[in-house]
Amino acid sequence: MTVPNLATDDIINEAWVDAVMTDVNAIYGSWTAYAPAFTNVSGGVANAAYKLVGKTLHFRVQMTAGTATAAGTIGIGLPAGLTAAGIHLIPGHRSSAGLLIAFTNGAGATAVTVYQDHVGSNWAAGASLTFLRIAGTLEVQ
Repeated sequence: MTVPNLATDDIINEAWVDAVMTDVNAIYGSWTAYAPAFTNVSGGVANAAYKLVGKTLHFRVQMTAGTATAAGTIGIGLPAGLTAAGIHLIPGHRSSAGLLIAFTNGAGATAVTVYQDHVGSNWAAGASLTFLRIAGTLEVQ
């Protein structure tokens, strides 16, 4: 085996460095703010952001002072143009009602479905969302 001569051999070229820096920036760069579309919620203020690394979406959403408009689940939209690659359980989140469960409904889903509690109860019409926090990671198509 020949040991490369670092002084004369083109071991690390500019294209390679550019590719590595693109990957580093994708992982460690800033998150992107977005305004999620909500289903079955009125009012409220949302603060949301996401980070897309390859086909892995990391996201976080916090909503304050909203109200469930009808009995059922709440939908929190994914960033525009992104759809889930399958069913993803997104555990361990909180709301003013306590712990809750959230998931995507399968490939092509454009929103996260949120139940009122960890056993899958629907939100009651008029339920107050003093706060709702959810963060997760899922694969996108």
